[in-house]
Amino acid sequence: MPELISNLVKAEIDAAKTWVRRTAKDAGVGSLWFVLALFFLFWAIPVLLTFAIAGISSWWPVWLSALVVFFGLLLVVVLFGILGALKFKKVTARENPAQAVATDAKILREPDDDEY
Repeated sequence: MPELISNLVKAEIDAAKTWVRRTAKDAGVGSLWFVLALFFLFWAIPVLLTFAIAGISSWWPVWLSALVVFFGLLLVVVLFGILGALKFKKVTARENPAQAVATDAKILREPDDDEY
């Protein structure tokens, strides 16, 4: 029994290390997608202002092209935002090591049904 508990503790520590490593990597990649979304959103605002200025000073060609560029950047922002959200959803879906330890402790505390 002591060897079983020792092996279980070692396995849980290894699982915790793996979980932290994978979670940190996915959180970093998800953060990068959000930073990219914010970067393109930052540049979408001047495009919108260019649209307003060009729409007032000139009619169809200038403001229409500014509007197309603005909506193109908006689509890029949505794409990067969705990619970031999916990566963070993946992070939160994993079982963390504390949950695994609690499950193992519950199994050890319960009497074995096969003995009766």
